[in-house]
Amino acid sequence: MTKQQIRLHIKDLKEGLTLSDIENYSQQMSSVFLDSIEYKQSSRLFCYASFNQEVRTFPIIKKALADRKSVAVPKVLGDVIRFFEIHSLEELYPGKLGIPEPDKQPEAYPEAKKDNVILVPGLAFDKKGNRIGYGKGYYDKYFAEYEEVNWIKIALAYDFQVMNRVPSEERDKKINRIITQTKVIEIL
Repeated sequence: MTKQQIRLHIKDLKEGLTLSDIENYSQQMSSVFLDSIEYKQSSRLFCYASFNQEVRTFPIIKKALADRKSVAVPKVLGDVIRFFEIHSLEELYPGKLGIPEPDKQPEAYPEAKKDNVILVPGLAFDKKGNRIGYGKGYYDKYFAEYEEVNWIKIALAYDFQVMNRVPSEERDKKINRIITQTKVIEIL
């Protein structure tokens, strides 16, 4: 299957999820992530704001803020994303395509000498760390810009989003871990 065929297939499967499924699966994945050593040791979390049938990240953002962590959420600026620090969910507004984005707050930059934990959205993933996003390459461009930074890239995904193999290109940046509602996949 091509990337576009996979995108359409996964979007169809996601549309078949009930609100109850989304909430229950998201809670399971959130618990695993919040119990991870990476989350517990981090002082800052880079995190997408969930939209439509994506795994819900608002509970994670709320918990990180309650834990006094710095939280940075992406905003689309032209053909790139930038991350901006937020202090509450009320600072998010519908942006491009209705996706919740922060108003321009102080821009958050990854720290050079620390592990930078980031939750990466996507439509499909494989066990080698490849991912298919929504087609604009925002995250791949962002990671390329900060290639010298040590990223811990984690995807929260429904089981059906993890495939044996997804097509990838040289510019595509791999993730380190996939958390689904039933398992954790570590990428070597």
